[in-house]
Amino acid sequence: MQPLSTPPVVRDLVLVGGGHSHVQVLKSFAMRPTPGIRVTLISKERESPYSGMLPGCVSGVYHRDEIHIQLDRLCRFAGARLLQAEVTGLQPERGVVNMAGRPDLRFDVLSINSGAVPAKLHDHAITVKPISEFIPKWERLRGSITPDEAVAVVGAGAGGVELAMAMRASLPRGVGIVVVGRALLPGHADGVRERVLAKLQALDIQWLPQEVCSTDDGSVQLDMAEQGQRLFAPDRVLWVTNVEAAPWLADSGLGTDEQGF
Repeated sequence: MQPLSTPPVVRDLVLVGGGHSHVQVLKSFAMRPTPGIRVTLISKERESPYSGMLPGCVSGVYHRDEIHIQLDRLCRFAGARLLQAEVTGLQPERGVVNMAGRPDLRFDVLSINSGAVPAKLHDHAITVKPISEFIPKWERLRGSITPDEAVAVVGAGAGGVELAMAMRASLPRGVGIVVVGRALLPGHADGVRERVLAKLQALDIQWLPQEVCSTDDGSVQLDMAEQGQRLFAPDRVLWVTNVEAAPWLADSGLGTDEQGF
């Protein structure tokens, strides 16, 4: 019996990042393979957390293993290659991706779904992005915090509010939780904000309507407009705002916005 021949590779599709969109691309290729197309996924991690399940993980509904997609298994299912590497540069005019510690990789078609990084590094704060780095930090916080401590969640958007509510479900009741941000749920309707504020109050979560200037020394520097600045010193700080694209993307020559995306 003659072995089945493998179609020659005529086009290289390279996926940078193991985000949700690329998970769907890989699933699509697994269900309907396209002869002649070689698919390669570049990801720093072999598993990708699903951000929609993060609050459930924080609140204790899900174990961390339950919210991760195994990229190596998905790639095998899709007949794709997985390169566990960090992208450091992109040369679109040459059709080349640069990686740390690896040779350059050529592509015919490139897709970027690499997520975001904190716009500012905070030595004394826990940043929620990237999620893969946040989860072990959160587990250490949950295991070490005591009922007489206070946690500040910097960022009063939907992500910060949802995280604060999830934390209340799993932290000791005596732990103080404060959401810090000048506007609560900006961009949402007044009725939504009123209902969420009532829910925060029912959960004993305080909203501090102030702008944060800095968290450099572990305290939170507040900009109180007419009243000047003052320090707010929680025991733990979580940062749920201000993200930007990885620096290599802004240097790639592609058109980007102010945050580098």
